[in-house]
Amino acid sequence: MKRFCILVMSFLIFAVNVYAEETRPFFGIYPGLMYSEMKTSMENAPSLIESNLFTEDSSTGAFMLVFGNSTSSVRGHLNILGGKYDDFDLGVVTIAADKIFSVHDNFNLYMGLSVGYGWLTWNEEMEPLRLKDETATSLVGGGQLGGILKFCDHFSFDIGYNYLFTKFKTEIICLDAVGEGSLENIGLFYVGANYHF
Repeated sequence: MKRFCILVMSFLIFAVNVYAEETRPFFGIYPGLMYSEMKTSMENAPSLIESNLFTEDSSTGAFMLVFGNSTSSVRGHLNILGGKYDDFDLGVVTIAADKIFSVHDNFNLYMGLSVGYGWLTWNEEMEPLRLKDETATSLVGGGQLGGILKFCDHFSFDIGYNYLFTKFKTEIICLDAVGEGSLENIGLFYVGANYHF
């Protein structure tokens, strides 16, 4: 998977260089707020266990590092996203491509698609539920939209929203019942700064 991400990112950067007259590499740091939904379920669960099953919407502070190449109309980039919840840590690596729409000399809008891979690591047991695996992994895919405000030749500000479809799963055991815990879909609101080389 790591080699696949590197290969596709290399292709995106190559494509930008081939089809554009002027390209600029950039690096960005985006703090933000991450939203996700955790579910636990068991078939034919005894009443003792049902009280410990839940569907929980959670949010936490998060960060995203962005490495890419851009032109006036498109950009391709590698994103490293991370967040720490009370019960688990979440990390995602994606590659993305954006279409940029010019609004003003110093302000552009963009929308794009992302694909990648993520991992979820539990911080502790959810008593009386027990987890079979400490770590769950998933392919991820989704999109992003936002705006870019150019501050000067080398700096710009980025504000946007990134939504990813996920399917993190882990087996849950309680007494003689077996169920599943899953995290589906991640949303990230972010505001960040880019440095253009």
